[in-house]
Amino acid sequence: MLILRGAPALSDFRLQKLTKRLSEQLGVAVDLVSEYLHFANVEQSLEDEEKAVLETILRYGPSRPARTSSGT
Repeated sequence: MLILRGAPALSDFRLQKLTKRLSEQLGVAVDLVSEYLHFANVEQSLEDEEKAVLETILRYGPSRPARTSSGT
């Protein structure tokens, strides 16, 4: 199964608002990431060209720089 990152799930404004609200509720600083994930159930490994086509199809909406996240 391939897991591909998608577009941001929340606008910057909504993400900042949610981050502030959670930080206030929890009493600690938090950092949030929100993005769509696409799961492609493939029967065999995709060739580079096939994977490029799939990634092109799933490229939509605004983009953000790649970011490594930790936590759950």
